[in-house]
Amino acid sequence: MFSIRTNDRCACLHLNRGDEMRSIRVLIINHQLFVRFVMRNVRWRFEIARKLLIKSYGMLNVRGDRMGYDEIMLLSSPNAIHQVILGSLYVILREYLKGSPCIVFMAPFDVHFYKPEIKAPDLLQPDLIVACDAKETIDEEGRYMGTPTLTVEISSPRTRSKDMVTKLNTYMLSEVQEYWIIDPEEKTAVVYGFKERSVVKMTQYKERDMLQSYVLSGLNIELDSVFTEI
Repeated sequence: MFSIRTNDRCACLHLNRGDEMRSIRVLIINHQLFVRFVMRNVRWRFEIARKLLIKSYGMLNVRGDRMGYDEIMLLSSPNAIHQVILGSLYVILREYLKGSPCIVFMAPFDVHFYKPEIKAPDLLQPDLIVACDAKETIDEEGRYMGTPTLTVEISSPRTRSKDMVTKLNTYMLSEVQEYWIIDPEEKTAVVYGFKERSVVKMTQYKERDMLQSYVLSGLNIELDSVFTEI
């Protein structure tokens, strides 16, 4: 059982596990939550963080560090431009993947990203993923537990630094093979190719260019068609 009390600056979660009562304090700084957990059980920490997000703030992403803190990133609802691009790319990828073992999923869809020598995964919701191992890695509860072949983020001024630094690093170290950053404001795209947890290829595309995938052979996307409805 748990209860949550919140205001604009902090939130307190009270957890009752049998005879134990634990209070977890959450500080809100620049639209991010920094959670200090007393308990050491990583699984419980992440479950509680997820419940905190769902109950109090809607959608969030959770990531852990070695100091016993978890960072919960607040995600506002996407705008119309984001959704138009998301829908266009989903349709293009789904059509391309017909007859292949790969499946395209769009957010909200939880993906666990495991980095070397770090036990707890980063739990993220990329805007789009292509999962070529989905049939072998979706568990009995319907959760995807594999590693995407491709991840796609549709960037905004608020998320640009995370997309280009934090998420790039997470996807690279988690052995994703390819990562796209689509920028609606600039009408550009950047495609990264990863191998052995390093960037081995990077191509920048402008609005009138043809985006070409490194790992999905024959996938070519006219960026004009992606941005045309904006």
